[in-house]
Amino acid sequence: RTRFGDGYRQGGLVIGLWTKNIRGDGYDMQSTARNSPMDNMLASTYCAMAVPFFEKTDGVFARWCRNSAIEDFQFAEDAMTIDRSSSVELVSLATVTSMHLYRMTREQIYLDKAVKYAKAVMDCQQLKRRADWSIPLHGFFYENAEKNRILAYYHQSKEHLMTQALAMLLSDAPDHTDASLWKEACRAYADYLHDISGTMEPYGILPGAVYEVDNTD
Repeated sequence: RTRFGDGYRQGGLVIGLWTKNIRGDGYDMQSTARNSPMDNMLASTYCAMAVPFFEKTDGVFARWCRNSAIEDFQFAEDAMTIDRSSSVELVSLATVTSMHLYRMTREQIYLDKAVKYAKAVMDCQQLKRRADWSIPLHGFFYENAEKNRILAYYHQSKEHLMTQALAMLLSDAPDHTDASLWKEACRAYADYLHDISGTMEPYGILPGAVYEVDNTD
């Protein structure tokens, strides 16, 4: 019900008040529909994942989900420009969504798209150990391929997307020529988690990210 069918949708609304559930009073909230690649990729993923759950009980809705997944993915791609400044979150989500569409349709075109987006994901990763640091970390990701800022989260957390994308490719295309690169990237990220695992004692939790002193500047 948030989807207008032309790429525009209501992707969310932040509110800071309680409504009386009465139309026309001062508590009514409005927001603007957007044609957002991120929102459309997310919607495409959710619809593709929903298809097998409804195929046996509601074929009409399953078909709607399938068609919406394909359409929303195309809306997202039409609004995307992938270059070295592209967000690692967006290219990771695009890889994940491509893989869900590949699993739904078994069409090679979606696997090929996932492979293309995965290259952009890996371009954002620090593969070589940072010998200039007191802890020579590697495997973490930057915000984009320009590697000006380390990826960190202060509200939403989507750090699973990068390795989820590569793991899905390894699962579905283990014999692909890029498979060794996907595996190397996943192993490097595993090294990163291992190497930071003892830095928050005695709390026993993982740090959110590598903290940069001048990040707020």
